[in-house]
Amino acid sequence: MATTALDLLMPVYRISVDEYERMGEIGLFDQKRVELIEGVIVEMSPIGRRHDRGVSWLTRTITLQLDDTVIVSPQGSIALPQLGSMPQPDLAVRTTAEMLGHSDDPLRLLVEVADSSLRYDRITKSRLYARAAIGEYWIVNVEEETVEVHTEPAGEFWGRRTVHGPEDTLEPVGLPGVGVALAPIFDAIAGRSG
Repeated sequence: MATTALDLLMPVYRISVDEYERMGEIGLFDQKRVELIEGVIVEMSPIGRRHDRGVSWLTRTITLQLDDTVIVSPQGSIALPQLGSMPQPDLAVRTTAEMLGHSDDPLRLLVEVADSSLRYDRITKSRLYARAAIGEYWIVNVEEETVEVHTEPAGEFWGRRTVHGPEDTLEPVGLPGVGVALAPIFDAIAGRSG
């Protein structure tokens, strides 16, 4: 695990994914937006209007193009016990068999919509998802109206990073036949009629 600034200041007790789930089951996190990152419970940014619009439009756009073997899971947790983590990406595109625990199929795509969380998504989440060998990771930069596409995970980094604007259509590597036109997504985020 990487050393964090917190590690240098004081000893930190890190919890497991199982402990974190038990804490949630007994209500310790009621009304709180938290996730487990490398054994540490981290408070998440509040969901604003632009963030909500981005997640909703992306969910709709991708879901309408999928068959019954793949599902879009918006703002749910994904367990990465080998990394002591249970993050809550804004979108996780996964097989239904994997979601139900019947398969070890890899997650097809993770998306973070970054309104107030851009630095966190670029550094902490990006490294975590690369270490978990997620096939593809998108960061939707709300302010700049761009999408950073990360592929080819290698250790805690990505072998390839491309940046796309509203004029582009993204075709996720793990989702053949799916195309995500970015202009309508950014129009929705900004509250512009398309």
